Amino acid sequence: MKSKFVWLILSFLMVLSLVLASCAPAVVEEEEGAVVPVVEEEEVVEEEVAPGVEMVYDSAGNYVEKPRYGGVFRWCLPKPIARFDEMFGSPTTARTQKFTNEGLATGDYAAGPSGRGEVSWKQSTFPAPEHMRWKIAESIEIVDETTFRFKIRQGIYWDNKPPVNGRQLVADDVVYSHTRHWGNQVCYVCTAYPYLEDMENVENSIYVDPDDPWAVIYKTQPGKAGFIYEMATLFTRMHPREVVETYGDMNDWKNANGTGPYRLVDYVPDSVAIFEAKDDYWDTHPLFPEDRMPYPDSMKYYIMTDESTRVAALRTAKLDQLGGSNEDYGAIGWEDAGHLIQTNPELKWVRHLNTQHYGPHYRIDKPELPIYDKRVRQALNMAINNQEIADTYYGGEAEVYWWPVVPDPDYAAMFVPFEDLPESAQKQFEYHPEEAKQLLAEAGYPDGFETQVMCESDYVDILAIIKSYWEDIGVDLKIDVREYAVYYAARIKDTMPEMYCDMVQSSSPLKPYTWMPGNYWNHSNVDDPYINESLDVVWAQYWDTPYRCEKIKELNPYVLDLALCFPVPTPYVYVFWWPWVKSYSGECTVGYADWTNYALWVWIDQDMREEMTGRR
Repeated sequence: MKSKFVWLILSFLMVLSLVLASCAPAVVEEEEGAVVPVVEEEEVVEEEVAPGVEMVYDSAGNYVEKPRYGGVFRWCLPKPIARFDEMFGSPTTARTQKFTNEGLATGDYAAGPSGRGEVSWKQSTFPAPEHMRWKIAESIEIVDETTFRFKIRQGIYWDNKPPVNGRQLVADDVVYSHTRHWGNQVCYVCTAYPYLEDMENVENSIYVDPDDPWAVIYKTQPGKAGFIYEMATLFTRMHPREVVETYGDMNDWKNANGTGPYRLVDYVPDSVAIFEAKDDYWDTHPLFPEDRMPYPDSMKYYIMTDESTRVAALRTAKLDQLGGSNEDYGAIGWEDAGHLIQTNPELKWVRHLNTQHYGPHYRIDKPELPIYDKRVRQALNMAINNQEIADTYYGGEAEVYWWPVVPDPDYAAMFVPFEDLPESAQKQFEYHPEEAKQLLAEAGYPDGFETQVMCESDYVDILAIIKSYWEDIGVDLKIDVREYAVYYAARIKDTMPEMYCDMVQSSSPLKPYTWMPGNYWNHSNVDDPYINESLDVVWAQYWDTPYRCEKIKELNPYVLDLALCFPVPTPYVYVFWWPWVKSYSGECTVGYADWTNYALWVWIDQDMREEMTGRR
């Protein structure tokens, strides 16, 4: 018998789904000037051209409005800025640095939906080599399987303020930034990927080319070419030596100094960060190579932890854009999306799958636990009615089969259709409670057992539903809710007792963190010889995209059979923006984990904004 509390939740959400259904015509019908939601293929609706608007062809061959400079771009995120120095944690939580500091490379905005349409930039994934745009580096040379040579771009300058005083960035800055980052034992990212040739003495692996003062050599272990690729596209941004030597680190935002298109000029903790455009920034726009970036005069990045506050700010045009690839980056759920579409039809929007959703991870490294037995893990998954959760908890706006590779056109070469999966893998997403009981009995637990899951408060509702399903097969789930600091520490120290509810990622299938031994995201403590061997092959051939995709595709059924976690059905999420935000098509992250960096390439039609709102 399901708990009354759970079914009250489900009943309430069913009512909400009916409310959303009443908005269905607005979702399905194409409105003039609107962007049609992206589910499998993006359909572009041409906008009307206002009298006097100058039209040009961009570098992708699209006939578009000529960008104009000026204005303010306003957007927000639900999470606070955790740090201003990426060395002390995840680079993704140093949220301002993507606008003030630059790395060796990034994703190519022109390859996305605003340009050539070759990649969606809705999901966080490492860009294929053909979808990269070089930044601090202007090229890479693969000398051999362990040696890589980056040619550093000349003519890039730091901010003109003490103690750096506007000097030119040089190759030694790249060496300093990377040895500082990768030789640091504080940053979990670095300790999770010890793939440099000499991690004990990083300077032996990263150094200025003795034959070229504008080139940097990277030495890595055999078969770990992917590390260099990852480092180039995500880790690390360049930091000037003088700032660190003067202040000890860069965690005081006032000490920020970078080569990026914006400088951080004000910050109110947990409220807003304000950026000012540089007049002398070096790079041009990928779609308009004759135009120096950036277009807006400034940006205001608000921190709004309350979802209703964020949606209200968008509805009243206090924000120009809202939404992202997942909940941590402001993704808008189906309930709010339905109301926004109904009440603000002038808003543009796209829809896509949340590929960084969550669920309980099963520890498989402790033989004394019932979940050590694969049959038990499979039984737990088969005891949950995924389709019912998708239809009720998510109002039908969710996919049941989305892991380990998301059903998205960007990942088609790695995706195995559900009907092509082995029967044992298909059953992991279907509802078979009687067969689940039989598996438990075979594993020695005919009467079930007690288990527990550690989580944050955000996960309690869905875990309560999972608990009610497991009660039907005799499994008593204890939900251990912890404050974030304790919860986070358990992940870092690997002290999760049995299960740990956290992100189940399908957006980086070419780098599946949750399967990699010693990785920060490997909550199940997977160390499987076949998986390890397959991933080694993938990494060794990192520049051969078709080959890598085929290897991951071959690996997926094997991973599903292991039942390493229960991937909760993942919802569709929405991105909204006002029509005065130009050169934008709903991008979330241009490259891997560079959420909100789309703000680097948009421009603001101030005349349209004033006409629609009465203010610029």
